[in-house]
Amino acid sequence: MMASMTCPPPLLALALLLATLGGCSSEPTSTTSNAKQPDTKPEPDTKPEPDAKPEPDTKPELPPLDRSCKADGDCVPAPGCCPSPCSTSVINVAALDEAQRRLDCPTPLECPAAGACVTHAYLCVEGTCTIAFEGDPNYRERR
Repeated sequence: MMASMTCPPPLLALALLLATLGGCSSEPTSTTSNAKQPDTKPEPDTKPEPDAKPEPDTKPELPPLDRSCKADGDCVPAPGCCPSPCSTSVINVAALDEAQRRLDCPTPLECPAAGACVTHAYLCVEGTCTIAFEGDPNYRERR
């Protein structure tokens, strides 16, 4: 009598085969000859896009506005985007047009309520336009 031979189920046979060949690996497999590539990221394209706008030009540093004076009448508050009841930026009246040209106010402009200020005067003190508040050593009526 011939002994009967039994074959393992197909999945069991496959599992045995894989176990004898080294088992399964959790590493991803590759079909290329270089199975493992170093983790490299592509270099960013440094060429500017054709539609890209050039960086805005930085404005050159402007010289300060003239604050020199010979008399109190030479001194006025510098203009600003929003009204200020007592501006500490005081310039020579001759620089007023230039100061106005330099203003770069946003639109729409939202200004807080200006409020009030203590008694003050825009004066020529030692050849320089300044603001002086009542009670300060330099405060006096404008001449």
